[in-house]
Formats: sequence, C-alpha cells, structure tokens
Amino acid sequence: MKSNRLTFENFEGQFVTHGIDVIADPKNAGAVYIFAVNHLPNPAFVQASENERESIESARSQIELFHHVLHSKTVQHVRSIRHSLVYTPNDISAVSPEEFYVTNDHYYRDGLLRLIEDIWPFAKWSNIINVRISDMKAKDATAGLDASVAHSGLWNNNGLGAGRSDDEIVISSAVGGELYLGQLHAGNHTISIHTTIPFDTVTDNPSYYSDPYRSESDDASGFVVAGVSQGIYLGQTGHDINGKDPLQVWYTRQTSAGTWENKLLFEDDSSRIRTASAAVLVPIEPKGGSGRKQAWLFVTGFLSESMVAVQVDL
Repeated sequence: MKSNRLTFENFEGQFVTHGIDVIADPKNAGAVYIFAVNHLPNPAFVQASENERESIESARSQIELFHHVLHSKTVQHVRSIRHSLVYTPNDISAVSPEEFYVTNDHYYRDGLLRLIEDIWPFAKWSNIINVRISDMKAKDATAGLDASVAHSGLWNNNGLGAGRSDDEIVISSAVGGELYLGQLHAGNHTISIHTTIPFDTVTDNPSYYSDPYRSESDDASGFVVAGVSQGIYLGQTGHDINGKDPLQVWYTRQTSAGTWENKLLFEDDSSRIRTASAAVLVPIEPKGGSGRKQAWLFVTGFLSESMVAVQVDL
C-alpha cells in the first residue's frame, strides 16, 4: 500500500502523460515494459507567431516506451514512437514489447467539430491504430515503425484494455457509456467487435479482473470501468480549480445465462477524489472458509490530486 516515485534514465524533456499499459518482459520475469501516451506540444506551433499558429496543430503527441526492473528505483527510456496515424492518442493496450494498439479518441483536436464529436452519437470518426516496432533502439521517433487502422466506426472510442484471453480486447466509448469486447486478428492486425455492454455513466479506461480464487460455481472475474457521473457539466467544471466532478466505478461480469450484470462498486461526490478515469481490482485472499469475495479497488482520475483505495465486496 505504498507508492514509489521512479527516477528516469535516458529521458529528458516534457512528459504530459495520459493512457498507459504495463506488460511483462518476456525475457526477464522480474521486469516490465511500460507504454505511455505523451501529449507534447508541437515545436512548430511554439516557435510560430500568433498569426501563423492558426494553420498549425498545437500538439504533437507520441508514445514513450520504458523498461523497469521490479523493485528498482529507476525506469529506463527505451524509445519514443511517433506516427502520422496516431494524432489524438488516449489509451494503449500492448500485445508485446514490439506491438500495441492505441485509440485516437477524436478526429479533431479542438473547435466546433470536436464539440460535435462529443455530443453527436453519429460522429463516429475516432479509430484504433495498431503499431508494430521493428527497431527498438531507434533514436528517431518516426523510424522503425509500421502502423495501420485496426478498427473504425465507434463513437469516441477511448479506453483500451486486455480482455479475458490473449486475443480479446476491451474498448470503451467514453461519452457513449458503453464497453465493447473485440477479437484481435493477428494475421492482419485488425479488431472485430462481438459484444456491447451499456452503462449509465461515462466510461473511461477499462480493466479486466481475473479472480484467482474462482471455482466452477463461483467466479468473480469481470471488467472494471470508471467514469464521471455528471459528464454533461465537465466542460464547465473542468476549467474550475474548485470544481466538483462526481464519479462512479462499475464492475460487470457475465452470468451463467450469458447476460452481463453491472454492479456499482464505488461512488463519490468529489469530496474524496475528483473524477475517475481508471480503476483496478487487487484480490484479497478469502479467510475462514467463508468464500466471501473481496478486493482492493484503486481509483484515480484525470483531475485527481490523489488515488483512493477501498475494500469492496464482489
């Protein structure tokens, strides 16, 4: 229950992070790779005059790849990744150290058309990009990369996460309030959607909880998704340092009948934590043979100054 701040190795400059993913190092059981979105400003925009800036994109986002040996105090930068198909990256789901999927949650970065993307359900202009890395040591962020569109046609596809198997991925439509379960097709690096799970609130970055104490008759495995419960006001409150953004965290699992059962795990009026964009469950070993399923729920958000940890019943 203690967090540790890691020191960067071989990395300088700005780090305006967003979605991340962590995967095991296949060559070292005691290490992990970390993919992280980095929303960097566009140098051309920064250097341009005020009149010139009207025709220049303000952001030049990229992905940073790090390597971390568990229990060490440092995280080593492997390389930066920048591709023209990745223009509004939000969240990442890694397949291996050399391959990952990333969402472009909007087509437009700002202005009226971006607002339309947020409020019009038929503005299905966001997409998911598959990126393959052929040169892990490239100094040029654009070198040694191949990318393609893995899926398009969803409304504000936002969060990404691993599914129940190696070939399943979970995708969120943030403003649409839905989770999509998709199948990864390794042959052509595409995704096909096979299941839609609706929720009553904004759905941000999802995660999958695999119950280590499951049995044939009692399996608490399911998906966890966090979101703000009054997203309609976020455009106003998000610019107020004292604003309030209530939140909810949902947990859904499949019943024996094949339907999905949504359960509210946690909610707050913004007095304990402001906003929620990511949540994960960490199992607690059942005691006394009661079979009672519990877990620690960790929640944080994009306007949060902290993280909440709370025990929950599953």
